[in-house]
Amino acid sequence: MADKEQKATPRLSPFDAIKHVDEQLGEYWSARELYKILGYTEWRNFHNVFIKRAMKACEENGRAVSKHFVQSYKMSKTGQGGKRSTEDVLLSRYAAYLAVMNGDPKMPIVAMGQEYFAEQTRRQELAVSQADAIEVLPEQQKRLYRRAELSVQNQRLAAVARQSGVITPNDFCYVSESWLSGTLNTH
Repeated sequence: MADKEQKATPRLSPFDAIKHVDEQLGEYWSARELYKILGYTEWRNFHNVFIKRAMKACEENGRAVSKHFVQSYKMSKTGQGGKRSTEDVLLSRYAAYLAVMNGDPKMPIVAMGQEYFAEQTRRQELAVSQADAIEVLPEQQKRLYRRAELSVQNQRLAAVARQSGVITPNDFCYVSESWLSGTLNTH
């Protein structure tokens, strides 16, 4: 039973933990946060080797480097109460993928990062492909697909509700209605 519960509870990847989402940029990763998670000790070396290699690969693939590698500067405090400008690079999913692929796969966390970005890239490709396939279906089949999808989501919601202590059908109805209306208070 414990194994089943562990499998049901998704683990947050360290790469998901540092992912940022912005209205203008969409998903992105801070290169300064990424290099630390990957176990590299010096920003200068990470930037000059991995980020620059990734930028070159991006350019060689005919993609706009400025779209995937956004230069950023933020003020950070120094030890004596002063402030200084700190350089960072905001990486799109593609840029982060390229940077991690240039890492040393003998380092377990780098190998984990390579797997993470390869898997996430594949998931996104499949989602786009599935969305395209659904759009060409006749309306009645689209409705049937969406109804089946909603049923799966309701089953997931019911499982989470049970794990959270929702016991009676009335409790579940409250949670379900609150979730649908966006008024569920989880705190």
